[in-house]
Amino acid sequence: SIADVFSALVEDRPYRTGMTGQEALNVLRDLAARHKIDPKLVNDVATELDTITPLVSKYRT
Repeated sequence: SIADVFSALVEDRPYRTGMTGQEALNVLRDLAARHKIDPKLVNDVATELDTITPLVSKYRT
């Protein structure tokens, strides 16, 4: 799901530091442009990015 993709992009991994919410959104937009994910859902993420980003930081494990 788009939430899983977003989460994977913003979380730290052993091989890289997590992206910012804006960087992850840019990746989602690129995926939507290549018809890999629904652009309507990407627009929803963009609209709620200011709400989503602090939540991701708060619940990061």
